[in-house]
Amino acid sequence: MSLDGFSMHRLVNELRASLLGARIDKITQPNRQTIQLNLRQPGRNHLLYISINSQNPIMYRLRAPLENLPQPPVFCMVLRKQLETGRIAAVRQEGRDRIIHLDIDVIAGGGRITTRTLTLELIGKYSNIILHEDGIITEALRRIGENTSRVRTVFKGIPYTLPPVQDKYDLFAVDIGDIIARVQADGESKLFQALIGAVLGFGPVSAKEIAFLAG
Repeated sequence: MSLDGFSMHRLVNELRASLLGARIDKITQPNRQTIQLNLRQPGRNHLLYISINSQNPIMYRLRAPLENLPQPPVFCMVLRKQLETGRIAAVRQEGRDRIIHLDIDVIAGGGRITTRTLTLELIGKYSNIILHEDGIITEALRRIGENTSRVRTVFKGIPYTLPPVQDKYDLFAVDIGDIIARVQADGESKLFQALIGAVLGFGPVSAKEIAFLAG
């Protein structure tokens, strides 16, 4: 099942309950689109799998590690240098979007504690994993230059910005009448398609289920 904004909300709550305070022992990269975080808590270990495969970007806990590439790619080496031995301080979802921020406390120069953020943008073909600190990108799994996109660039040394905001309603922040009017105005689409186009958080599976339950 592909993740949508609502299932992502449940996932974030689950990860927050189980991973806060966990130490990052090891970071590996099984392939060009995937990273694994080996996390340790007192009496228990976790293996967090994150993939930005455009067909099924996903994040979950593994039972056993996957085989790694013979040589760790540059992105993996940067993550190891910047995040290993750090502790998970927060797990945050960006609104109702399929974006998760992992805030990680690490010991920097002089023994001071600093927070670095690993942002997981699990948004279909534009998925990415981006490391940033104090609003500046340290590295990204997928670098996006001006020649690739005129909407948003992603590479080392520039400010981190979120993907463009979608013109959709937040189900929990607007009047339901506005949502109904928006859906009814989309007369060319099926009901589940109109829901996806009008409301943040819906994906094809959840929107079809809502339409089915509504009769």
